[in-house]
Parts: sequence; C-alpha cells; structure tokens
Amino acid sequence: MRKILFLLFFFLVFCLGCIKKDTTTFSPTIVVSSFPIYSAIKELAGEDFNIVLLQKPFVNAHFYEPGAKDIEILKNASVFIYTSEYFDVWAKKALNLIKQKNNNISVIDASEFTTLSQEGNSLDPHFWLSPKKYALFSSKVADQLTSNYPQLKTQILKNKEKFLKKLAELDRDFTQLKNCKQKNFFLSHMAFGYLASDYNLTQKAIIRSFEPSSSEVSLKYFFTLIKEAKEQNLKVVYFEIGYPQKISKIFAQETNSTVLYLDTLEYYEPLDLEQKEIYITKMKKNLYNLKKGLDCE
Repeated sequence: MRKILFLLFFFLVFCLGCIKKDTTTFSPTIVVSSFPIYSAIKELAGEDFNIVLLQKPFVNAHFYEPGAKDIEILKNASVFIYTSEYFDVWAKKALNLIKQKNNNISVIDASEFTTLSQEGNSLDPHFWLSPKKYALFSSKVADQLTSNYPQLKTQILKNKEKFLKKLAELDRDFTQLKNCKQKNFFLSHMAFGYLASDYNLTQKAIIRSFEPSSSEVSLKYFFTLIKEAKEQNLKVVYFEIGYPQKISKIFAQETNSTVLYLDTLEYYEPLDLEQKEIYITKMKKNLYNLKKGLDCE
C-alpha cells in the first residue's frame, strides 16, 4: 500500500512539473505621435501598455515626419494617438498606408477630446499647454482606453484619478498668474494662447503663426512689437526651448530685455522619457518663469 501511495505521489509531482505556466502578459502597444501626448499616456496607461513615441529626441515636433521604420511600428500598433491633423500634418497620409496592413488599429485624434480655437484660417493645436484642456483630454482618452481594454479598466481609472488630481493642483498653482502686474508676455510663436486665456494674460508672439517658421515674420509687425514692448517698459522676453532663436535674440537686444525660457513640450531629450510626471515638472518651470517675468505678487 505504501508503495502504491509513493508511486502515486511521484506521478502527481512529475505531472505537475510537466505543466507549463503561461508567462505571457497582455500588453497592447500604444503608439503616440508627439511628446505632449506621450507625457499623458505614460501616466494614464502605465506599465500595462507598451508605449512607443514616434517623435525623436532633439527634434521639434513641428518638424518631425515619420520614416519607413516608424511606419512599420505603426503597422503593428494596437492604438495610435496623434495630436491633431493641424499639428501632425503627416498623420492621415501615414494612416492610409498602415490601414492596408492593420485594419484593427484603434486611431485617436487627441484634439477631438477638446475644443480648438481659430485664428484666421488656422486652428491652434497647442491645447496641452493649458492644464485645464490637458486634464479634459487626459480624462477622455483614459475613458477611451478603458473602453478598448476593459480587462485593464481598474488600473487605468486608478492612474486617471491620480493624474487628474495632479493636474488640478497645477491649475490652482497657475491661477497665481491672475495677480501679476504685467498681463502681456512676449515670446517666439503663438503657442501659449490657451494658457493665456485661462489666466487672464495676453501672448504677444514675434511669429504670428502656430507654426514656428521665421518666414511668417513681418518686419513691419516686428518693429511695431518692439515699439510696444518699449512703451510697456518690457523687462523679459521668452525664448522657447527647441526653436531657432535668431529673431528672438534680435528682439531681446532691441528692447534691452532679459531672456527667460518657456517649454512648449514640443522638444525633448532622452532623459525626459524616464522621468515621472514630466508634464507637471516642465509646466511648473514655465510657471516659475512666467511669474518672474510678469512681476507677480
């Protein structure tokens, strides 16, 4: 009897050892077009997703275009989130290429989760520079991900709650700008319109365009802006990280202004991808420099 029990025990142990454990994990791939979108998706999706950023480091998002390798990445993506057709002008053409090989890809236009304002014939795509609009986008894109992946809903909603709380705190911090003595701020191009509107400020852009192209500069307007800055006793002009600065430098020299920097998040360095809450960090630096330049209490 003991011998039979021993053999039975040995057989069970042997069989259990033969059973292979399923070590595979469900990790959908989300491909994002630009660093501003990546900064939110990283916080919302977390480690449950494989997040791939197409925009390359040290390349301004306005000037990025995907190469052949990027198109191949998109062909294998579960989700593709792009900023807007007005910002990622290459996106629709790329989608036409990849849908021939990947009909199951879920495509999200981030700008559809908020409202874009119009200036002339162009729409302002820089919604992420408003903590309010960025929170709205983050909330809605998180809901979309839970709809696509209900098995990951619990963690996504947990991430969403945490991130939205941080954005609400950031928004409260930015309300300090309403107490600034100076209401106009001079900068390179029209990127901070939503932020200015939220906190009772006015941006005065050297390049009157949502695209940072020096070809958009009117000399007449340029010198009118210099005159206006002198009349307002301008002390600070803002340069934007990752942009050509030749024209801004001339403006600073002509107005005898100190130079401070604003980060549009359209340019990043490799280390930025590894930092947690990188959006919060960069926007707090923007707030610090705005308060410094606008003579805030």
